[in-house]
Amino acid sequence: VALDPIRGQWRVVELRAYRDPFCLDELDRGQPISSGYVGLNDHFERAFDGNGLTSWGADCNPCNESTHHWLGMELAANTSQAIEGNHLIRCIKLWQSEKLEEQAPSLRMDIWKGTDWMIAPALPAFP
Repeated sequence: VALDPIRGQWRVVELRAYRDPFCLDELDRGQPISSGYVGLNDHFERAFDGNGLTSWGADCNPCNESTHHWLGMELAANTSQAIEGNHLIRCIKLWQSEKLEEQAPSLRMDIWKGTDWMIAPALPAFP
């Protein structure tokens, strides 16, 4: 979840989640989800495709607090990681646009636990 206003359209090149605090053990890929996108070239699947030349673009330009823009992944409940209880996210890597006006200056990670949200503290986003 992007917390602060963004001068342009928020763009995320890649997003990855990991089970360990050192970002070494990547979680099984789930179903990408987002608050929305403008055009086909902005589709949220592009933030999870492993291609550094594509990106997701939020459905706002400029983006501000009232638009509540977010990007995420619905983790599958039937993977071996989920069955073993090992799908807890301990690290994320987020690659944003190289353009400063398309970057979120701070982020928050929210996790849906099935009945309510677990909200992590806000984190500074580094380009």
